[in-house]
Amino acid sequence: MCVTINKSNARKHEEHRPTGFMSLPPEVRQEIYELAMTDLPDTFRVPINSLFDEAELSPLTLRPRTLPPVCFLNRQVHAEALSSFFHRTAIAITGKSCGLGLRAFFRKNGLFESVRSVIFEEARLIFFPEAFVALCPGLHNLTLTAHAGALYTFDRDTRRWVGRTGAEIAAYYGYERLLESPQALRYLVIKYEGCRFLSAPIGSLPPLTNGGAIAEPQAVLKDLVAWFEEGFKKRERNVKVEAHVSSYVQQAGSRQ
Repeated sequence: MCVTINKSNARKHEEHRPTGFMSLPPEVRQEIYELAMTDLPDTFRVPINSLFDEAELSPLTLRPRTLPPVCFLNRQVHAEALSSFFHRTAIAITGKSCGLGLRAFFRKNGLFESVRSVIFEEARLIFFPEAFVALCPGLHNLTLTAHAGALYTFDRDTRRWVGRTGAEIAAYYGYERLLESPQALRYLVIKYEGCRFLSAPIGSLPPLTNGGAIAEPQAVLKDLVAWFEEGFKKRERNVKVEAHVSSYVQQAGSRQ
């Protein structure tokens, strides 16, 4: 039997014949879900406080305005469609809060196995990422964000900012535990985004650029990449590690 799938007839078939839809082979149903989700964003952003079990996911978060109607035909279809959605979609964890309970929702619906990509955009001091990462056995891609406060430390003897070593940055963020991340992990990206306070005083301390040139973020992150590579190698893990610098202050008042 030849099955021709397109977005319009797939949705029509699903909406009017749910029992017939469930009789289709699983791989065909997955193709239908993927077609129905073609226009959805490839990143799902959630706030940092959504990772704690006591938070509750809003019932409106994953309703038809987020997912296509096919995902809500019945409970079995809904479960499959949710799994497909989080399989195709990167989860971006931000530092903002608006009360979504993602972690509890994932546990209730058995969705941790579906997660393939996680991005930590702003989460840095209040939550170590390994606690969430460890729950995602199929995770392939992990992106971490490093900030100036972790890459540099102020030497009070010389009154200058100096770059931390890779081991020091790892200790600052608690990255040691990420070396025991799920075996499926294949790609780790460390992003650095220049902070707005780099060319301005930091509390009672001088600007990061005060007193001449400092080690560029690329050089500091290179040591962190080497730290990760060595750690994965010792554990016989094959994980590709990269560092990306999107912007940083080279001199006070200038930005790249």
